[in-house]
Parts: sequence; structure tokens; C-alpha cells
Amino acid sequence: MSRLELLFALAISAVLSFVMIDLATQLRSLAPSAGPCLDQLRTGLDLGADCPTGRDFVLLSVGSVGSIVGLVGYVPWLLGGVIGSQVVSREIERRTAGLSWWLSGRRVRWLLARSFLPAVVVAAAATLIAVGATQMVAARYPWLGMWHNLHALGLWGPTPVAASICGFTAGLAVGAVVGRQILSLVMTVVACAVLINVVGFAAPYGTSQTIISSAEWQSEGAWSWWQGLQASDGRFVSFDDADKTPGRYRNVDLGVTGDRTPEVVARQTALILALAAAGLVIASVAVNRRRRFV
Repeated sequence: MSRLELLFALAISAVLSFVMIDLATQLRSLAPSAGPCLDQLRTGLDLGADCPTGRDFVLLSVGSVGSIVGLVGYVPWLLGGVIGSQVVSREIERRTAGLSWWLSGRRVRWLLARSFLPAVVVAAAATLIAVGATQMVAARYPWLGMWHNLHALGLWGPTPVAASICGFTAGLAVGAVVGRQILSLVMTVVACAVLINVVGFAAPYGTSQTIISSAEWQSEGAWSWWQGLQASDGRFVSFDDADKTPGRYRNVDLGVTGDRTPEVVARQTALILALAAAGLVIASVAVNRRRRFV
């Protein structure tokens, strides 16, 4: 990757971070600091006429902020993936890789040397995005502490940085295997989509779950990953299983309370970094197994 391309990625990330920080500032100016209006926001009730700024807060939170939040979940992965997919594939397609491998002596050393600067830029760009996203998410939930909120899991804190590195190593692996720039780019986007779904389906990453009330969802930062029924003997069953076995059941949601957010975030980040390490191993093996002149 050329330095101009890397600077362009940094600039795009800086602009996105600035937009999110600006939205966070607007949210803070509109959010009620205390009193009945904040309680209505916290409990999810409709705001009355005595909370005019609260209504504007909800409109901004659902509108522009909601759109950006949906985008932030994908940008770090794709940012790392797009850059990573070109690091090796460009050298192979231009037929300069063989000479570089011969001159460097060890291909893994060459891979690490080629990847170092792009990886640093990817991590720096993702850090900018993470700073802006963290500010925006904190402003969107003024009744919750930043580390007491599972509503925006994966969009703030260290997770975007880990996601960008994972996308980067996935791009390295795809580029080393495919060896063609455009095809590597397309396949890396697909790989990032798969990784995003894998990480999402793995939640809450082995964290023990308890029954979550509807009040805890909104007001206390909790999140549920399973909805089903509880039998009279305490067993949890799915809706399909309950249809097959008539009995007395009650609807329940199993999830994690907001006070365990640091644990869930740590587990999520560890999983993403493990996937990133796997991508780097695959890239190293693929580079070592390639013929010198391709």
C-alpha cells in the first residue's frame, strides 16, 4: 500500500470520528441532565410537552445517530480488510513478490515487514473511529455509565480496534491465497461479513446469563441473547419445544446485566484477536507455500 492510500484511510477515519463527536456534542446539549424527563428517557416512556429538548434528543438519537451507529459496526472490519487485502496480493500480481522473498531470506519476515506500517495505520484509524463512537454511544445513553451498557456492544471501546486488526489479517490471508487484487478485495469483504456474523452469534462469549426483565433492558444497560419459556420446574425451553410438550410456562429473556459489560467486552475482544491471530497464521502459511515466481 502506498503512503498516500494509507493517509487517505486515516483522513476518512478522522472525518468519521469528527462527525460522531459532533453528534455526541449535540446529544449532550439536548439530553435532560436530571428530573422527570431523564427518567422518561431511561424507562422508554413517551416524552411529554414539558420535555421539548428531550423530544429533539430522541429524534436525533433515532435519526442521524442511529444511522451512524449502524455504520460503525462494519467500518473497522472493512477498513482493515480493504487495506490488508492489497498488501500481499499487489506484490504477487505485479510479480515483485518472488524477488522480494529471495532478497529477504525468510518470507514470514518479509510478510511482517510489509504488514507493519499498514497495520499501524489501520489500528490508528480504528482508534479514531473508536474514540468518536465511544463519545457518541455515551451521549446516546445519558442515564448509563459507559462501562454499564450492553446496548451498543462492539461499537465502542477497544472492540473497533480489534475488529480492524482482524479484518486486516483476514485480508492478508485472502490476498496471500488468491494473489489477485480485485478478487482478493471482493473475497475479503465476504470474509469480513462472515467474521462479523461469527462474532455476533458467539455473544455473550461464555458469560453466564440470567433472567432479564424488560425494565433492565432499557434502564440498566442489560441485553438478552435468548428469548423463550420457563417451565414450572425451572427448565428453560424454546417455543417449539413448548408446543410439543403442553404445560405451564412463562415468557422469559436470558441475558447479561449491564454491570458485567467489562467482562463481555473483554471476552469479545479476546475472541476477535484470536481470529486475527488465526488470519495471520493462514497468511504466513500461504506465503511460505507459494512458488517464488508467480
